[in-house]
Amino acid sequence: ARPLAPFSLTDSNGNPFDPGSLKGKWSFVFFGYTHCPDICPTTLAILKGAANELQQSPDDYRDTRFVFVSVDPKRDTLAHLKEYIGYFHPDFLAATGERTQIDALSRQLGAIYMFDGDTSGEDYIVNHSASIALIDPQGRWVGRFNPPHRASGIADDFRRVRAYFLND
Repeated sequence: ARPLAPFSLTDSNGNPFDPGSLKGKWSFVFFGYTHCPDICPTTLAILKGAANELQQSPDDYRDTRFVFVSVDPKRDTLAHLKEYIGYFHPDFLAATGERTQIDALSRQLGAIYMFDGDTSGEDYIVNHSASIALIDPQGRWVGRFNPPHRASGIADDFRRVRAYFLND
């Protein structure tokens, strides 16, 4: 487990989102952007499936959260993020902020992204990884789920990681 260095974002409810926000629950953290044509909607749908599977056992779900971090604050306003993330699951949270702060978190979690082409307009692509970071209730990075993703695989692997750290 690796502690997270400081970063400061804002969540889709307008609240500060920082390392303290990741404490108290297991957090699945995925980086992307709302205009993404493929990776983001697919991965968020898979996370919805994992969340639904974990909800079958209240003990598995009560101490988890799912966070989508937008790397495109220019287009992804907080209101837009709140609406977008709500399409996937009512419990999901989104966050964004200044690029330097997004980078402060993404680099720690190995989430790579880069803008492709002219970003002065509204029509551009952001190339990004599809990995999902797992943060423990102490706010430490404990693992990463790399693609290809399956909802049941994520849920099963999470249960094993959680049991390992609870028994550690």
